[in-house]
Amino acid sequence: LGNAVGLDTPASVIELLHALRDAGYRVDRIPDNGDALMAELADRFTYESPTLTPEQDTKAAGRLGAATYEAWFAAQDPQLQDEVTSMWGDSPGDVYVVGGQNIVFPGIDLGGVLVTVQPPRGFGADPIGTYHAPDMPPPHHYLAFYRWLDTGWGADAVVHVGKHGTLEWLPGKANALSAACHPDAALGDMPFFYPFVVNDPGEGAQAKRRTHAVVIDHLLPPMSRADTYDEM
Repeated sequence: LGNAVGLDTPASVIELLHALRDAGYRVDRIPDNGDALMAELADRFTYESPTLTPEQDTKAAGRLGAATYEAWFAAQDPQLQDEVTSMWGDSPGDVYVVGGQNIVFPGIDLGGVLVTVQPPRGFGADPIGTYHAPDMPPPHHYLAFYRWLDTGWGADAVVHVGKHGTLEWLPGKANALSAACHPDAALGDMPFFYPFVVNDPGEGAQAKRRTHAVVIDHLLPPMSRADTYDEM
């Protein structure tokens, strides 16, 4: 789940789950509605802080061994390694690393489908301000999250719901990415589908060029009067 603009993200996820099951994909359980989905996600952990309580750790959707991540990270382009470690320290970092042994991740495993929340690019007073930062590398946990989706949970494909997330804005070239570009290192070769609001072709193109996204456009929500509120 990314930052939703022009799309009711929780409800859209529920619709997507029903569509997958109707098409013959395995979905063992579907929450009743979008509110129930969000309440279930929030009951686990959703990146309010870079550390976990012991109770939150027991509710993790999965974990990646720190040694496994360190071996993967050590094989990445030296420039990319330098950029990450210069801001976040040596791997595996300290964001959601439990006991120095495992990097843990939130989400709800519905059997054949995992619903989870994209990790933040940073923490602090203005995490949304990091969305478009052109030179801010992601934490180790961010890179480990996509490695876990691929090699740990075993995803056949990734669907980002909500325009827009942060993957396509990570540091690197504008197109024809190299091994030193962070979107390419994070996503790897996982197929990637992206429902995207139709009136923002510029940022949709960013996702196509920098994360090999298959963009599925959707219409704007119905217009309604905003009226006034609060002090107004």
